[in-house]
Amino acid sequence: MRNQYGIPDDELKQFKSHLRVYSIGEKIINEGETDHRIFLLRKGQVDVYKNIASEQQFLSSIQAVNFFGEMAIVSHRPRTASVIAATDPVVVYEFENPNLSTIMAHPTWGMMLLKRLADNLEERHRAYESAQLEMKNLKTEIGDMLGALVSFSSAAKKDESTFSMLPDILLKLIKLHLRNQAIQLNFPNREQAYIYYKLGILPEKMYQIAIDSADESLEDSSS
Repeated sequence: MRNQYGIPDDELKQFKSHLRVYSIGEKIINEGETDHRIFLLRKGQVDVYKNIASEQQFLSSIQAVNFFGEMAIVSHRPRTASVIAATDPVVVYEFENPNLSTIMAHPTWGMMLLKRLADNLEERHRAYESAQLEMKNLKTEIGDMLGALVSFSSAAKKDESTFSMLPDILLKLIKLHLRNQAIQLNFPNREQAYIYYKLGILPEKMYQIAIDSADESLEDSSS
């Protein structure tokens, strides 16, 4: 026998205390919160979102039957994304401070959970390796930039008239290497640069370079 959710009655009876039902648009997991719940999506679909640059960015969808929030088993860190009900209804089993034996009592779910955990750990390992490589490349970029700056400084010491060119050279070097790393360097606009100048953060030469760079950015964006 099946009920309104299309779930076998004997299963629903066994897990009734874990049953939660959400309407479309309801938030199930909040990014940044710390809890120890994992969810078995029994019916419907949920969407995963992450706050990037103050905007909710869609990451992926999860269809029933599947687990989500499972990293709460192995990590006590805040949630890294939000999960929102994408259909009506969304039916889940919620396991608070989960005892794995409860889930493993259902062999299919147990294997599903173990696979999700293994996939997540493998993905994090790949991300770690990628981050290590990026860090190595960035260190090389910084070393090249500092080496060039030292060379220019040594040359400038021989000719005082070129010493004032160092700030401009430094900024150009930074822009070059950030561009190589596919990172955009946003210079302050005129008003921000003026505030830094008046506060004594920017010397006059650097202030002039900053507002010139801000003007160049405006020209580039309008062209």
